[in-house]
Amino acid sequence: MSHHPKCNSFVGYTLLIKVPVCRGCVLGYPTAGVTFLLVFKLLPQYSPLAYLVIAVAAAGFASIGLFIKHSKPLFETLRGVALGFGLMALVQSHSVWEGLVVGILLSSAAILYLGLRFVRMSAICRACSHHEEMPYCPGLTAAQSRYDS
Repeated sequence: MSHHPKCNSFVGYTLLIKVPVCRGCVLGYPTAGVTFLLVFKLLPQYSPLAYLVIAVAAAGFASIGLFIKHSKPLFETLRGVALGFGLMALVQSHSVWEGLVVGILLSSAAILYLGLRFVRMSAICRACSHHEEMPYCPGLTAAQSRYDS
């Protein structure tokens, strides 16, 4: 179920809730939804720029987790907060052009973040003794069998 390999190098990245699931996804996406709903219901309607600034600040703090060996749940939760505020900036856009600019900024930030995550995850995989067997990693055999069938 998780997109992380089932191996010792990724032990801290998953939670076991009947099946292994990504800890970052389990903490981040629900937090994004709750953040979005709370901001939408409780805070006055600010400019999309204000929400975007908060999203960038939260994402900046959350990015610290990229440089810590086992990212703490706090950073995964902050990523959810950043996503929630980013979505709020998108929803509060007053015109198509403003929404387009906000969408491009959010997409660019997501691409940068995912690129940094890829570099980090690739470094972990390159240090593994099974790296030469890629793309047939023993830790990904269950996920691979789902896609091969």
